[in-house]
Amino acid sequence: MDSGLPVGARRLALLPVNYLMQQDEQFDRLCSESRRFDETYRDVFVAGFWGYQLHAYLDLVGTRFGVSMRQAVRRQFLEFFDELAGVGTAVDATLDLIDVATRTTPGAPAATPEIGISTEAKVAFALLLGLPQSPDYVPDSGKRLQPLQEAQVDVDWHLSRCLARCRHKIQDTFSTTLDCMELDALIFGEHSPATGSGFMH
Repeated sequence: MDSGLPVGARRLALLPVNYLMQQDEQFDRLCSESRRFDETYRDVFVAGFWGYQLHAYLDLVGTRFGVSMRQAVRRQFLEFFDELAGVGTAVDATLDLIDVATRTTPGAPAATPEIGISTEAKVAFALLLGLPQSPDYVPDSGKRLQPLQEAQVDVDWHLSRCLARCRHKIQDTFSTTLDCMELDALIFGEHSPATGSGFMH
């Protein structure tokens, strides 16, 4: 069925989704800090594990293929997650929180964080207060600027470390692959084996 998405968006979206679905053991390695806390925080770490890697991948796509393709790949993510587990809306909400925390618009690079506050710390803060499954969820987004309590700061710090490792992992995994696909697209255009009908049937 024609979804109206640019040619290649589905194939680009499949790469990280297929990869992450086979990486259950990576969560325990990249986000080992989750074991330090009550089980109720595990869902926040899992959401960060998936959401931040998908977001970082979207930035890689946007840099190489442009804003329109980045937006199309994000829409395709949501279709996949709705089909697989009915969680497209939840994934979309998580990506929105990360967008706001990193001060991005689709396709734009993350803004330079204030001195002393890493991008991952901002994202961790946003997830802790903005995800409904978080024990620290604040329904009113206008009240999410209040300082964290001491216990929340501890969770925030460990979650931010998890997120930083996730970002490095997805970048290391797909940067070269996407560079090759970008080169193919420049050489072959719409007939590229990377974005056309010849790639990943």
